[in-house]
Amino acid sequence: MSPYYLIDLDENLRFTSYGLSELRPYFAKAGIDIRKIKTYADYIEARRRASPYFMDWIEERTRTWPQTEEFQLLKYTILQRPGY
Repeated sequence: MSPYYLIDLDENLRFTSYGLSELRPYFAKAGIDIRKIKTYADYIEARRRASPYFMDWIEERTRTWPQTEEFQLLKYTILQRPGY
């Protein structure tokens, strides 16, 4: 079970409102229109195509994270990767 999408018995996929808000920017980085993802197979392919942009997407998300010790450690770890 995923908070991002629902799948029926025929593997038709529908994004939840949470899934749309969370994943739309990620897929858009790869030029993928989330509204065109209709099946679980489409979703897996979209994740594969978007995977080169994953760390950039996560880095952008760190800007909205709480200022807790745990999130600050995670943010530091992400931003210490090669190229940053």
